[in-house]
Amino acid sequence: MLSDLSEEEFIRGIKAFCLKHKELYPNTNLIAYIREYAFEDFKTKDEFESWEEVLRQVSRQGCSGIPQFSTEEIKRAVHMIGWRDICMSENIGVERAHFAKAYKQIIEKKRSKRLSMD
Repeated sequence: MLSDLSEEEFIRGIKAFCLKHKELYPNTNLIAYIREYAFEDFKTKDEFESWEEVLRQVSRQGCSGIPQFSTEEIKRAVHMIGWRDICMSENIGVERAHFAKAYKQIIEKKRSKRLSMD
């Protein structure tokens, strides 16, 4: 069940488990935890950091510019809403909420895909 992990991923998963869990109970799904921690990306920005990056691009590029984002996930979330819609919004809080929802969904889908054992 863990044979698809590289040695580095396996060790990362074990180390993260040991740091986060002090006790191991009989019903603990150790394999699931190791898989989750092996693929955990500590560099992934949360939706607030990502939205901050979007706002920086709005102020730098404007509607007619071409925004440059640090990750494909941010780029996809912006594309789902629409760059022009974000730039021209009169109620930016609504766009922020839509972005946060889209971004979280993209990140969760990526995480689920990595955790699946197919």
